[in-house]
Amino acid sequence: MLFLRLSTTDDEYIRIAEWMSRTIMTHKCVRLSEFSIKQMLEIKNPVLLERFSRSKQRIECKNGGGSCELVELFHGSPFAIEIAVSGFNEQHCKENNMFGKGNKTTIGSQRSSCKEIILVTNCVYFTKHASKANQFSWGANTGCPEHNDRNCDICLRYLLVCSCLMGKQFRATFQPLAAAPIGFDSIVAEPSSVKGIKYAEFVLLSGEQALPKVLVAYHAVRYQEQE
Repeated sequence: MLFLRLSTTDDEYIRIAEWMSRTIMTHKCVRLSEFSIKQMLEIKNPVLLERFSRSKQRIECKNGGGSCELVELFHGSPFAIEIAVSGFNEQHCKENNMFGKGNKTTIGSQRSSCKEIILVTNCVYFTKHASKANQFSWGANTGCPEHNDRNCDICLRYLLVCSCLMGKQFRATFQPLAAAPIGFDSIVAEPSSVKGIKYAEFVLLSGEQALPKVLVAYHAVRYQEQE
């Protein structure tokens, strides 16, 4: 695999930097005023691309051959570099997450060209807001390793820009949700439909449904109260 450094003048760098800046929202616990981007690395990982392609074919087959919606989303994690190299490990998902650990999914049937198999899947969370992803750059409710500060503006952070296969989407109407019903590939929770969430949540029931495309290294500039 390769990491290819993007120039600050590259269209992709500019697009992602603007997207990150545009999606800084107000959060109660982790507050920042801007992202100070140190570098963007385009991820070229043939192994993960092959897994992603197989997942796309599997979802399309299960859902009757229709197209599989592709959405670009952020993911923040202390394991971002490892994810870029080895892919998502759904075992990091906790039992008490708002929308569960996934479900048992039947893929295809004996009457189709798809194999009848049962997958026990966990789930991976994504967001369209960079500041939401930033909240999880050290893990859930955790500060940086060196200073134990969730708002640390000294330590380097990472987030991933990923292509996400949504497949058949379950639209949540409440939380917590133990698991998505059988047959769905993802969970989408919108603030207009789910009480208690402020920003949309996108949950993939298998890590292979996400392809890490760009790794962003940055500092979070601490929010300063106006005097």
